[in-house]
Amino acid sequence: LTGSSKSRNAIYNKNEVVLCKLVDGKKEEDWTEWYDNGKMYTSVTYSEGKRIGGTFKSWYENGDKWMETVWDDSKKKEKWIHYHIDGWIDNEHFVDNNSNKDGLSIIYDKYGNKKEEEIYDMGIKIKSTFFHSGTDFKRLEFIYENDKVEDSRSWYKSGNLKSTCEYSLGRVHGKWKEYYETGELFMVNNWKYDTMDGMSYCYDKNGKILRKYLVENDLIVKKYKWKKKLPYYVPEDYR
Repeated sequence: LTGSSKSRNAIYNKNEVVLCKLVDGKKEEDWTEWYDNGKMYTSVTYSEGKRIGGTFKSWYENGDKWMETVWDDSKKKEKWIHYHIDGWIDNEHFVDNNSNKDGLSIIYDKYGNKKEEEIYDMGIKIKSTFFHSGTDFKRLEFIYENDKVEDSRSWYKSGNLKSTCEYSLGRVHGKWKEYYETGELFMVNNWKYDTMDGMSYCYDKNGKILRKYLVENDLIVKKYKWKKKLPYYVPEDYR
């Protein structure tokens, strides 16, 4: 369609042409939009004014695919797939009948590796998982309750546990524990609502205390034991 070939079933916007069909004021069948350069913008199918799941598609102005939906009959949900302008899948997620994210959502890098996974329940996030670059190994994970973080943990690239952290009302509150990659407890800090506050301990791999000190409002106020020369295997950041 062009601006000179108007139809009663076409709506002309500022930069787009929409070919559509209305029955008793309700959208019906295929609705299609074009960019003003003639490239297709969107395509979607309606029935009695409601969009049919799995029929929406859109394209970038250069003609490459931008978004598409797929109906998953086993889940009775619609999957949305978003493409990067360079062609690779950027992210995909499921939605419920109210268009809220529901179930698994995945974000990818340009090589097709997972960067992040999220789990939703009717639009409310309940878990986020981040991955080590180029692998399926978890790097960091947050558990949510009432849309606030209630627990987190991290892992080394080997898959071994690196840290655990307690939360209250979405803020770091309680014990933050760090582990050596070989599994032994390395450090314990106490936190009060995003501020380090309380006794802190640093251990060697045999469970012997290397450092014991009191922290108040993020500042070390007293050292009960402070071994200056730490074993070679203690992480460099803590030396």
